[in-house]
Amino acid sequence: MVWKLFVEGALCYNVAVGLRINDACYMNTTKKLATAAILLASASAFLMMELPKIKTAETNNGNPAAQMILYYGNSCPHCKTVENYIAENGLAEKLRIEQKEVSSDRTNQDEFIRTAKSCGLGSDNLGVPMLWDAKTQKCHSGDQTIIDFLRQADTKPPL
Repeated sequence: MVWKLFVEGALCYNVAVGLRINDACYMNTTKKLATAAILLASASAFLMMELPKIKTAETNNGNPAAQMILYYGNSCPHCKTVENYIAENGLAEKLRIEQKEVSSDRTNQDEFIRTAKSCGLGSDNLGVPMLWDAKTQKCHSGDQTIIDFLRQADTKPPL
């Protein structure tokens, strides 16, 4: 009963999809539920499309959002090569690179797998170091490939 009143109230007092308020109040329950389902589906679809953009725009501890994320492992020598290059050239701040360790952090590991899949990498192609570029939405794997990409990104003028 409470749900029915909520649905009727929501559809009668809010603007329903292309309907005048009086039309929404006189719809039968099936039409009201169908309209509510369409509104919910539309809102869900919008959020699914906008969530990646929102995540990219988030900030970390008040700092601007990362433009790039380096996924690395503590015991990985290739990762250490990339980390040293980033540190020696001051790129973490300049290019806003966030570094996430994946061998001991389950949350970072899950994010790494999702990111790699979004770049079209299968589970047989996962490895660190991997750099994700938020601007192009692309992944770069391997120490020399990443260093070459960072060298090129460092020479581009800021937007």
